[in-house]
Amino acid sequence: MTRVFLVLGLLGACRNDPTPPQLLDTGWFTEDDAPGCPHEVVSTLPEDGTGGWFYLDVPRVFTGTTDASGYEAWLADAEGRRIATTTVWSEADSAFDLVPDEPLPPGTSFQLVVQDCIRTTEISFATSGFGQALTDEGANLAGRTFRLDLGGADWIRPEGLGPVIGSFLTEPILLGVVYADDSNIDLLGAPSQVNSLGQVSQAQEPTWDFPLAEFDPSRPTFVTRADAIELVIRDSGVEGPIPVTEFVLTGTLSADGTRLGGGTLAGVADTREFSDAFFGTENALCLLSESSFQVACAPCESDGEPFCLAIENRNLSGTQQEGLTLVNRAP
Repeated sequence: MTRVFLVLGLLGACRNDPTPPQLLDTGWFTEDDAPGCPHEVVSTLPEDGTGGWFYLDVPRVFTGTTDASGYEAWLADAEGRRIATTTVWSEADSAFDLVPDEPLPPGTSFQLVVQDCIRTTEISFATSGFGQALTDEGANLAGRTFRLDLGGADWIRPEGLGPVIGSFLTEPILLGVVYADDSNIDLLGAPSQVNSLGQVSQAQEPTWDFPLAEFDPSRPTFVTRADAIELVIRDSGVEGPIPVTEFVLTGTLSADGTRLGGGTLAGVADTREFSDAFFGTENALCLLSESSFQVACAPCESDGEPFCLAIENRNLSGTQQEGLTLVNRAP
């Protein structure tokens, strides 16, 4: 329960250029420092040398100023050909995204080239294999169950409070494939329970029956939704349910169909029962969110009471659990 005290303490398509330009032939700058220039690239995502960039993730450049005229950036393939992108500046951060017109091919090397008024920098990176076509037909996925590691994901919402909630999600959730073909996938979700040996099984709580979702085995990424589910958090003998509305889950299967990567989970969480179970009062998380991170709880869909927060994570991953097939348990 150490985390409880820590939390309460807070309450106080490529374009084929026949002759790719050399990096310093743009007429902008040399590598010599420009005196008094405030426009400087601070960092990038991906970083130089990244080898497992998810093919749908968008490269981001963090900058010292918000003056778009002070920067230039582009993506290039291994031969130096520029890739068609759109630059989108963030309203919340000093940063901009390079949004490819088409998803980057998986398992491929690239360069992110960034220029400011001081220097030109090349960032080499490669996409992971997630997004490559399945080696088996989609129908062979039926009956498989994946363990999704919520605790290992990056929790980005609620702003500031996401990592705190994520630290309690030590038990995975389960995602089973009921049916899949060359155009659709039918998924079933469930809470899990983990024994002292680390073995995962389906918990007794009701399952989450997702509607049929579009699916293409040649690019096996899915998006599935539910009006409402209920996550269950068990930690040190304490249990706290989190009802979640507007639930959205995404993921991409590996080519052999045994792993899931690049996933996201999002929804609107009613924090009352969880907050009461772990912090003693139903409004503790809302007080913390507003006082420390200036994010106020919103009215919940169920009764209009202001106890709901948007939740979202990224980089959600999973592995197939051999011998485990989910059983549909109605509420």
